Amino acid sequence: MLLSLLATPYGDTYDMVAGSAMLALLAERRGWRIGLIDVAFWLWPVFCPTVSLLTGVLFTPLVVALAAWRVWREAALRQAGAVLPATATGA
Repeated sequence: MLLSLLATPYGDTYDMVAGSAMLALLAERRGWRIGLIDVAFWLWPVFCPTVSLLTGVLFTPLVVALAAWRVWREAALRQAGAVLPATATGA
């Protein structure tokens, strides 16, 4: 979903709503443990127009790429955790 935002020629803020919803679903999978970076990715559609007007630079491709990398890294860590054997406790 996030990578489709990199392919669109316009990438308006209303296109990022689905990305924010997907990031919220991933936060729910983690038991709602939300960090500062999660908040930044989630609120980027709100701040994007203001930041773009003030700086003259569109940071959305960078933010979307970082969010996609974070999702990929989280999925890779989850998959690696599923493959590792459980550790013995107590004995």
